[in-house]
Amino acid sequence: MAHEKVFISHIHEDDAQVGAMKLLLSGQGFDVTDSSVTKDEPNRANNREYIQREILAPRIEAADTVIVLVSPGMRNSAYVNWEIEYASQLDRRVVGVWAPNGTEDDIPTALDDLADAMVGWQGERIKDAILGRINNWETSQGSIREQRPIDRHNC
Repeated sequence: MAHEKVFISHIHEDDAQVGAMKLLLSGQGFDVTDSSVTKDEPNRANNREYIQREILAPRIEAADTVIVLVSPGMRNSAYVNWEIEYASQLDRRVVGVWAPNGTEDDIPTALDDLADAMVGWQGERIKDAILGRINNWETSQGSIREQRPIDRHNC
């Protein structure tokens, strides 16, 4: 069994999906240490800077991979976008997973720019994306997304 430390980035409306994701990963042979923040373990903080630096940052630093559950309503989540950007700064693998009912309109901007892979809600596909065997984007319908032109800048 592989031990993988993951942080599952999500919006609180999808807390139930976090448990389902952990079960899915366990079924793929992962011993998952999840440090996600859910309603089951709420914090009483209401200062955004404090939440990011004192609660979320240490959990992302401890993770090998950040899984982002893409679902309706998350596109403009400041916390989700920050989590993705912070994980990328730390050189953590960022894997997007289509939650049920997730569509292209729900993709957070940071995920669109920084994800290493994007896959559907299938255990084997998620496992391969975590392990770096999949490094491309799948649409919410399961097809491969065309490469986007990326502006390159000389340093």
